[in-house]
Amino acid sequence: MTDKQLAYGLQKLNEYGIIVSEAAKTQGIGSMNEQQWRSLFESMVNIVLDQQK
Repeated sequence: MTDKQLAYGLQKLNEYGIIVSEAAKTQGIGSMNEQQWRSLFESMVNIVLDQQK
């Protein structure tokens, strides 16, 4: 990709809040709320249970 294409892509990622969402602006990049942690935990448990079958 050209530098111009990369700059355009970065502009759009920022414009749509894909990299830095509103939550990331106040809580930091990568922050997770309780609902997100619970969902992650449940997904991980299900993966382990599926692997034990």
